[in-house]
Amino acid sequence: MNKVRDTTIRYGSIPARHFNRSNQSGDTRFVDVAFNPPFGPPNPGKPKGVAQAISVVVTPKSGSVPAVAMAVDVKSTGFTLRARNADPTIEGDVAFDWLAVLGVFELDAPPLDARLSVLQAKHFGGFLDRHRWPRIWFSTSFDPSFPRVLLLTENNLNIQGDRNPAIVAVADELESLPGLQTDGFSVHTTNVDTIAGSSDFYAAAFTSSNPATPTGQATRRRCGSIMVPSRTRTTTSGTSFPVRPIR
Repeated sequence: MNKVRDTTIRYGSIPARHFNRSNQSGDTRFVDVAFNPPFGPPNPGKPKGVAQAISVVVTPKSGSVPAVAMAVDVKSTGFTLRARNADPTIEGDVAFDWLAVLGVFELDAPPLDARLSVLQAKHFGGFLDRHRWPRIWFSTSFDPSFPRVLLLTENNLNIQGDRNPAIVAVADELESLPGLQTDGFSVHTTNVDTIAGSSDFYAAAFTSSNPATPTGQATRRRCGSIMVPSRTRTTTSGTSFPVRPIR
């Protein structure tokens, strides 16, 4: 496993898209996201056998729709978000945060400010059973001058004797406390699996911690809009922020 200081990181947000109910036309969206700047070429000084693939994590945010998100066609210049509403009962708008990591150190990148959390496990009944973590506070507030992204990954930490269903987690503002994104967040979850069981999540929030460093903006990729049955593809100008990980 590469240490954080030995990585190159890009992160950003994708504006909200509308998702129709599952199994209806418009339940799936494709969005092209460009890294700005692109990831550099493989580092010839890296030890042999060290993977230099780019890993991307995407988390839905600010919506009630449990959109299952995947990063596909990942390249040094960007990736394609593929997201589908897994709920046949509701439709709505959902935005996304993303984080891309390459196991190669980047010189002269601004420092990274991060907050890490582990959510307490909850038990989910069956398909479309929902739970929420209404208020999760950061140990220290973020600088409000810089955009922040929040990533959630499911785990089975400290879960014994129970199954671990597939859960979609959507990040949002602190419940009943809008406008305090620098201080914490909430998580809304939906079981999109056919089994009951328990799950919890790791949460990681990131932003730049260097006030003198301007943020970058991803390049527009004007590929037009392509309509296919039950799927829609669009192009985003999602913003990415090159940062230097904490040492």
